[in-house]
Amino acid sequence: MNCGLEFHDSRVASVYSLGDVVTISFKAAYLHLSDGVPGSDRGTGWTQAGSLEFGSASLPGTPDIGDGWIVAGALRVDGGDELRLVPVPFNIVGSIQAT
Repeated sequence: MNCGLEFHDSRVASVYSLGDVVTISFKAAYLHLSDGVPGSDRGTGWTQAGSLEFGSASLPGTPDIGDGWIVAGALRVDGGDELRLVPVPFNIVGSIQAT
């Protein structure tokens, strides 16, 4: 089975940094599970708590997001295409930009 995290319809609890680690903490991360391509092929979807951690990272300013739903979001790895559905588990080394 293949799993992916979709930012759209996920609920963020907080975004914070501790040292050089930036964490996006999800109150309800929207996940897709499929035998094929998550989010495209038939499968199941649900929400659960979780987080994304970025090492050697920094935040531009202090995000004041509060507790809220994401309506659009993506990751870009090494300047490539935007990932709107992130594979789970996600363990990538490179320059990652989250929007």
